[in-house]
Amino acid sequence: MHSYRPSEILIHILRSASFLLEHYGYSGHDPSLSELQRSLGRAMSQLEVQARTDDAAPIGFETQ
Repeated sequence: MHSYRPSEILIHILRSASFLLEHYGYSGHDPSLSELQRSLGRAMSQLEVQARTDDAAPIGFETQ
């Protein structure tokens, strides 16, 4: 079983919300939806950076 980190879960949720906006006919004409789409993209980018940083951090004690 795969254990998802909170940042990975949020990325999936945001990506799904973005997909639904596009799938149900969002065409970019509504300023509110356009801003929401940009906000989702920024949030996903920031979370992806955080997830990569979290993956690079050492877990526990390292033996030498």
